[in-house]
Amino acid sequence: MNYSTMMNNGFITLNKQNMKSLSEIETTSKRASRAIGFSWGIAEEIGKCIRLLELFGFPGIKNLNQFCKQKIKKNSINLNWKYCF
Repeated sequence: MNYSTMMNNGFITLNKQNMKSLSEIETTSKRASRAIGFSWGIAEEIGKCIRLLELFGFPGIKNLNQFCKQKIKKNSINLNWKYCF
């Protein structure tokens, strides 16, 4: 799968189909981090870092997704969905 990121007026375009604002990226990353067991403070920092990675064209979302999948698989984590929504 080709992962290309392009910045356009504060939005990130992923694969030319999905547009996400940097705020959405930060919020979603924070919620995902919280769901796999990180404290709110750490989850907020993860959200900020993923936002900055995407801003500068690095694959932050892709790496966070890969990390979450590995952590869930390795630790058999039951996702805590109440922190996601």
